[in-house]
Amino acid sequence: MPDRNSPETDDRPDASPAPSLGRALRDFLRPSRSQAVVGAVLMVCALLVTLQVQSHTRGDPYASLRRADLVAMLDDLTAQSRRLEAEASGLEEAKRQLQTGADSEEVARREAEKRLDALEIMAGTVAASGPGVRITVDDPQAKVTPEILLNAINELRDAGAEVIEIDDHVRVAGDTWVGGSASDLRVDDQPVGRPLVIEAIGNSATLSEAVRFRGGLASQVEASRVGGRVDVQSVDDVVVDSVRTPRPRQFSRPA
Repeated sequence: MPDRNSPETDDRPDASPAPSLGRALRDFLRPSRSQAVVGAVLMVCALLVTLQVQSHTRGDPYASLRRADLVAMLDDLTAQSRRLEAEASGLEEAKRQLQTGADSEEVARREAEKRLDALEIMAGTVAASGPGVRITVDDPQAKVTPEILLNAINELRDAGAEVIEIDDHVRVAGDTWVGGSASDLRVDDQPVGRPLVIEAIGNSATLSEAVRFRGGLASQVEASRVGGRVDVQSVDDVVVDSVRTPRPRQFSRPA
């Protein structure tokens, strides 16, 4: 028989009362120092992860390009690589002939003439002809800006254009500048009319792709902001007759 004087024991496990809703709300609004530190660390980690993901997205300029655009870029790079390889091969052959050939003086003269011809074409001081493209920019509202035209010139250069002429009278060279406004477009301070005609000598397929490339000349002109049209024709023999007169140098001289 149990002792009446001994206290009764409760065999049930101790159960702590559940926190009330008010206490939970107070803990949320007034966190302890340790809770605040943990929350700040988690927030910083989430911010760093977000920034890293965004940087990876922005760091890939080709992520949003279509497959056709990527193929066109690959073709351009392949064509440029082949041109550079051919040029390097020719230079190596000229070097070999200069070092071992009996007629090294004649080889040196021919190479100097070839170099002079190339420099004269680059400077725009002589006429030139060859395969290329003729680009007609129909701009009925005169909204093609100097920036659009300058970008088009740079894109053609990047695509391997060796000679560029605008409106059959403005020869583009290394120091060519584009200015004015959309209603008064000027290249080297010479006015250009509408429609705008650009002729370029080079690989016609590569130059055409450079014009039609998304974000290039065709995309900008045919967008609603300009409302124009671009027509690209491959030409077997582009003739560029306009030439530039070299300006005398005031400060520089051969080293």
